[in-house]
Amino acid sequence: MIQKEQNLDTNAQLSPMAINRIYPMTLPDERYRSLVQTKKFLEELLNSQKTPRVPKIIRQRAHGLLRHWPDNFHLEMMTETMPHHFAKQMEPLYKMVKQYDMEKTDETGT
Repeated sequence: MIQKEQNLDTNAQLSPMAINRIYPMTLPDERYRSLVQTKKFLEELLNSQKTPRVPKIIRQRAHGLLRHWPDNFHLEMMTETMPHHFAKQMEPLYKMVKQYDMEKTDETGT
């Protein structure tokens, strides 16, 4: 965990492969899906009919986060400009190979 925290400041300088070694368990389609699902979750927190028992402070915080959340246009741009980091979906064979590589890397620690 300490190494991850130290590397957070230098991620802009790292190659996609180096970043994937820092965060080896997340595939590009999982990262994209996480952004989409998190946005939906934050929107549900704002809806008092869907989440009636959520405190006002939590709703305010969710609203503040959504103000700066990437919209659909920016999510699309992320998939086009950073396909190693964000992908709506991955080809099944490519995904299988990437998962194998991640498991192999996790076992060896390199």
